[in-house]
Amino acid sequence: MIEVPCVQKVKIVERRTQTPETKNDQTTPETESLEEDVKKKSDSNADSYELQDHRELHDPQPFNNSFQDNQSHNSASGMGSQTINEGDATKTCPHCGGIVLAIAKKCKYCKSFLDSPERMNDALSPAMQQNTRVSDIYIGMCIVVLILSVLVNIISLQLRVQSEGGVSVIILLLNALFLYFDERMLKRNGIPTDELASVWLIPVYLFKRARLTSGSNGYAISWIIIFVISVLIELG
Repeated sequence: MIEVPCVQKVKIVERRTQTPETKNDQTTPETESLEEDVKKKSDSNADSYELQDHRELHDPQPFNNSFQDNQSHNSASGMGSQTINEGDATKTCPHCGGIVLAIAKKCKYCKSFLDSPERMNDALSPAMQQNTRVSDIYIGMCIVVLILSVLVNIISLQLRVQSEGGVSVIILLLNALFLYFDERMLKRNGIPTDELASVWLIPVYLFKRARLTSGSNGYAISWIIIFVISVLIELG
């Protein structure tokens, strides 16, 4: 019978007495590499989160962009510089239809003043209020007389009849008469006529009258053009 040395017996016994738990405690190269990869990924994720937090703290641009987006959204939804809370008195802009505060004097949407025509009319002087009711009937009659003179001159030219300036003299007399009545009408309406020119200076009178009554210069320009045409036909 062959005997095994004692040392070998001890080694065999130790190998046999190893439990599964002791085997699991032993780390292999594959396990070590896997643990290192997991640790590297966790470290990289932590660094990225720290970098993002650092950028958010030191770079206000994202916050500014979000603030500007909110401002533009509020402006588009009608909640701009004037915030309208529930229960506040509001009114509608007569120009664009926007809803604004009742105490607002200017629309925040179309930038138009919200004064009503009645209040604007009250702010005008009595003379300027009368200007809105001034009639242009006498000025219109001056233009009609000029048109008739052109027709008379054309007929005279066809009939070879020379008026020798008689038509132009009649035009000036009738126009001066109409302007005289027009000046009296302005005085009755409370409009000062001291700035008006003489009724004989018809174009000057018409220009100054338009400025005084906030009217149009169309009458003065039309009178000059038609009068020149009439004279040219008469002399032709």
